[in-house]
Amino acid sequence: MGHSIAQTFALASCRVCGFDSNPQTRASASDRIKANLEKVEAAGLTSSRDITESLSRIAVCSHETEALQDAQFVTEAVNEELEVKQELFARIERRFPRSASWPATARASR
Repeated sequence: MGHSIAQTFALASCRVCGFDSNPQTRASASDRIKANLEKVEAAGLTSSRDITESLSRIAVCSHETEALQDAQFVTEAVNEELEVKQELFARIERRFPRSASWPATARASR
């Protein structure tokens, strides 16, 4: 789900820094995003140029702190387990500026 969120923001001209704790998931993220965007293009909903530009706006980060650096908006797509989410939110809150935005679902889950 996270890679689909990333591609949606990138298509909307946002710079995206994504992270996943699973190295295999991180390694395959760019290819999965590209494959999804090619399906969007095949459906006539975007162009090859838009795909290239969108992909250039996405960085897959090796570390969570790198993904949060300079963030203006944070969304999460971790497992639907309360403890996992609470631990993630605690880490984010230590690094994330209070002036930045969190999606309403994340705020409700804190």
